[in-house]
Amino acid sequence: MNKKAIISVSFFLIVLIMLPYLIVFGQIVNQKNDDSFRNDFSLLCKSNIAMLKKKVRDGKTGKFDKLRFLYAESYSVRGLNVAYDITGKNEYLEICKEWSDQQIKYQEKMQPEGAYYMGYARSPGSDKGDWYTADCSSVALAILATASRCEDILVKQKYINSVKSFAKLVLDNYVGSAGGITDGIWDYDGEWWCSSGIFGSVLFQLYKATGDKKYFEAGLVVIDWLNLMKMEKIKYFGMDEYAPAVIMYTYEAYTTALPYLKVGSERRQKAISKIGEAVNWMLINLYGNGNNTGKGSWYERYWGQKMGGFPFHIYTWARYIPEYQFLIPIADKEMKYLKKLTIKDGEPFYIDADHLSIDAKTIEELNEKYSKATSKPQIAIFLMMSYAEKLSPGAIYK
Repeated sequence: MNKKAIISVSFFLIVLIMLPYLIVFGQIVNQKNDDSFRNDFSLLCKSNIAMLKKKVRDGKTGKFDKLRFLYAESYSVRGLNVAYDITGKNEYLEICKEWSDQQIKYQEKMQPEGAYYMGYARSPGSDKGDWYTADCSSVALAILATASRCEDILVKQKYINSVKSFAKLVLDNYVGSAGGITDGIWDYDGEWWCSSGIFGSVLFQLYKATGDKKYFEAGLVVIDWLNLMKMEKIKYFGMDEYAPAVIMYTYEAYTTALPYLKVGSERRQKAISKIGEAVNWMLINLYGNGNNTGKGSWYERYWGQKMGGFPFHIYTWARYIPEYQFLIPIADKEMKYLKKLTIKDGEPFYIDADHLSIDAKTIEELNEKYSKATSKPQIAIFLMMSYAEKLSPGAIYK
């Protein structure tokens, strides 16, 4: 045997001997990362549940706080439902049920029938003011998430029936001629990216909860509309100033639909291509891919708070689209950076739902006020979705 062959065999034997140790080392590193994420998630649950308890119990007085943003609270509820799966702590499920029950009580008084109260704009019992499909779809997703954890059949069905009532309202009145979803009662009556993205997700989840194919078919129509949408040309809150919101909300329809889109189909390929547009934006703007977060970065802008939910999308896409598995370490790094914005000295920043929005007349003023704020509450709320998907893959859409 010549010298080169001996070296090759020796190298192979060394690798063979070391392989079990390398595997164990990798498992230890992964376990440490999971433990760290689990601890951080627990801390965020602490602040989110404190906020929800206060808001739900204050709401029982019947006074409707115009500064309560129920769409934002809904992401806390969805994360806490997964926290219940992971820990078995009834406290998590009970606050989710209490919150969902409150939304149904509001819904019973809403006009039009089936609508959810958003915590602002049109109030229960009133026929005046705006009402938005998109924000109410976020509420619906949280109620469905709670329903999926309920063992009591009557309670589960109550929640599902609530969302069916909302879906009927939208399907009967707010589907545009091209298949996209309009945003209810407001200044713009065209089919819109935000209402289409979030309500599209509701349709697939409602199909999962009921088995009724009318929701599945309606969901596919929404996907077809989104597949044709030109991201750079969208109307009302475009990519220049609102990109994180566009991606977070629009792509919920895709993230929910992926398990239902037939492998190899033209529809699925178009959807993956559309997801690729979001991935390209993330690779340019995410801290986890080496981008700075100084002045002018998205994390210094108000709408950048939605990026707390970006790892959630990435982890889900990586499960269904193999070529995107390279994004997982980038998402992990993003999570570690986001921790710095939401947890300090081992304690989470308190989340006050009254301050999820900032009073400003221009986008410039909004960003300026936000950059000086000590707390970034929406980051922590959307980050709940990311921790949930990281620690319990697929549980968000249980």
